[in-house]
Amino acid sequence: MTLFAERAKRTMVSRNTLFQVDLGPNSCRPLTGLKALLMKSTATTTKGWLMPKALCLIGMVLFILVFLLFLGDLILGLSSQESSAPFKMASMPMDILFILASGALAVMSFLTFREQK
Repeated sequence: MTLFAERAKRTMVSRNTLFQVDLGPNSCRPLTGLKALLMKSTATTTKGWLMPKALCLIGMVLFILVFLLFLGDLILGLSSQESSAPFKMASMPMDILFILASGALAVMSFLTFREQK
């Protein structure tokens, strides 16, 4: 095998363009077409790690608020204290659905938070 056939190929990401680097003559040329598009879509960065975590935590806080609000409305409405219920026990199915939806939000927020680096 020739040295030309055995040379190593690396790919590096610059600011705006992907370049394929062959450790040989005429080594640096921009990638084009589907290969460049695929490589740009799979490139990961370490910038912006705080915002996804913050959004997950905001989702968990919203879960707590919505859950307590509609659970309080349901409990106070069922215990014949409708005057002090937040929504005056307007609809029991609405309370139950919002409690379930807040639970789904909690699960999604927790699982997404756990996946963050």
